[in-house]
Amino acid sequence: YLLWGGPAAFLLFGFGALIIAFRRRRAAQPFDTAPLTDDEIQRLEKLTPGDQGGDQGGAS
Repeated sequence: YLLWGGPAAFLLFGFGALIIAFRRRRAAQPFDTAPLTDDEIQRLEKLTPGDQGGDQGGAS
């Protein structure tokens, strides 16, 4: 019985662990982030390039 029941038990245990992991992930609260300050916005604008008009990744 161990040869047939062992793999089935491992499968059930793994499936149960997946269900618990997905439920915990869904129940987790997202991070509460504060809005950027004016100084942070200015620093970010210096570090990032201007608007490029969308996805312009060129294959040609």
